Amino acid sequence: MIQALTQNTNEYSSQTNGTSVNTNPKEIEKLIGMYLKMGLVQMSGGVRMYRETDTRYPPVSDVMSRNRFQSLLTSLHFVNNLTVSETEKTDKLWKLRPWLDSLQVTPEEHNSVDEMMIPFKGKFNRIKQYMRGKPHPWGFKVWVRAGISGMICDFDVYQGSVKGIQAKSELGLSGDVVMKLASTLSEGQNYKIYADNYFTCVPLVVKLLDRGIHYLGTARQVRIGIGMFQRRQTTDEEDQEPE
Repeated sequence: MIQALTQNTNEYSSQTNGTSVNTNPKEIEKLIGMYLKMGLVQMSGGVRMYRETDTRYPPVSDVMSRNRFQSLLTSLHFVNNLTVSETEKTDKLWKLRPWLDSLQVTPEEHNSVDEMMIPFKGKFNRIKQYMRGKPHPWGFKVWVRAGISGMICDFDVYQGSVKGIQAKSELGLSGDVVMKLASTLSEGQNYKIYADNYFTCVPLVVKLLDRGIHYLGTARQVRIGIGMFQRRQTTDEEDQEPE
């Protein structure tokens, strides 16, 4: 991942500026580390505040110069724009897709499927969502499959109703989400998926069982074909035991 990020960053800077920023994997690792540190220790004045006399923060200021940091950040690229097809560009996250697809870990036996919000109030309105009642109502909605350890094993960023798993099948959006996140689980390996009543429906359970994946979740009566579970009404004659 780091090697690909390094190569694409160098290529993008050459394409746009005529010269490469000539970075390397070690420097890219430093850049990412600085960004993570800045996320933990936030300063309202921007990047320069980490180097000001009164607010200097060595884990950032001592790693690389501000000019070098800005130069790398401007050229940072996850894909080679010249090799991406027009079809691939219909994905609103095509510039991040290779990186996102690589952020998967070895699955665990017990898995939970749900949604989460990544807080964000910036200007990326194409996929930004508002969910009233959430601790962070503004941000990016992400469908996730997490293991019993709490580690996210697979995820998919919700992009609206245009493309990908939002193109509903007979399972509906919620069922498609589960099938998409279960697609990276090997068949017949006794995996279990747990979810709430937003996702649960009988056709979904059947499809997962066809792949050897077990499902457990709460259910809404209107979505499970409740007639299958209703007790059959009998007459008095039917209730009588034969003589």
